[in-house]
Amino acid sequence: MPESIAATPSRSKEGTTGFIRELGLLDSTMIVAGSMIGSGIFIVPAEIARQVGSAGWLLMVWVVAGLLTVAAALSYGELAAMMPKAGGQYVYLREAYSPLWGFLYGWTLFLVIQTGTIAAVAVGFARFLGVLFPAISPTTWIVPPIDLSDSYAISLSVQQLVGVLLIVFLTWLNTRGIRLGKLIHQIEKTPVSVGTLDITLYRDDLSTVGASPVIQKATPLGVEIGDRNVILVDDVLYTGRTIRAAMDALFDHGRPRRVQLCVLIDRGHRELPIEAAFVGRTVQTSDMEIIEVRLSEIDSEEQVVLVERTA
Repeated sequence: MPESIAATPSRSKEGTTGFIRELGLLDSTMIVAGSMIGSGIFIVPAEIARQVGSAGWLLMVWVVAGLLTVAAALSYGELAAMMPKAGGQYVYLREAYSPLWGFLYGWTLFLVIQTGTIAAVAVGFARFLGVLFPAISPTTWIVPPIDLSDSYAISLSVQQLVGVLLIVFLTWLNTRGIRLGKLIHQIEKTPVSVGTLDITLYRDDLSTVGASPVIQKATPLGVEIGDRNVILVDDVLYTGRTIRAAMDALFDHGRPRRVQLCVLIDRGHRELPIEAAFVGRTVQTSDMEIIEVRLSEIDSEEQVVLVERTA
């Protein structure tokens, strides 16, 4: 498998601390859909059908529940627009009533609501997995029932063990997200080669810079790119002309197997058919605005600033 390298026509950026915005529209939509459509959709209808006694009333219950859900979603949308803060229902209860109610809701969510939901999903998964694999049975005991009283007993069946292991696995999986880059590096066991491209000689606007523009001597890339995957890294993607120049410069150093583009900010206004494969954030701007990426190594601060273009 060809080795990958990264080349940048501008500046590199060290990681910063804080929350990472990695969820796009599709990711967020799938998370919400997944919270509604899961194991419960196979369990709840059967219980409702037993209660109402007919398919018609079952459909009516789902229609009413759907209308209530839409109304709740609209209400949450309004609240989120009014109070764009992390915390969701906790924030809304805290602001509408008092911090006490937000505090109580938060602990109830942690100790009862979410834990009960997770347990129900795990039990549902194990139950339906048992249909495919009969060995995963609620009556195949690892620890036979131990009576604590006439009404209560503790036990551990294979089906319960599968549910517990599922919760442990999903908990472990959810802790991996923030370490994804480190995990990939540990799996690959191969550091990524990094080089810097000098695009001065490849710009298409040298004639507009001045009557006698200063041309600096091209510097070597420092790594071999022949038959390797190359990722061009830049801070802001605008017209695409800088990347076009970088690609011309890159191919003078060799013939890579594949070239991809990674940018921190995509501000649109493309003048060439160039798109990034990896984008940190897309920002809508006008031609009268400039995005400045400030780095601690150069500017003694870490921030992205949108400023008005001066005449």
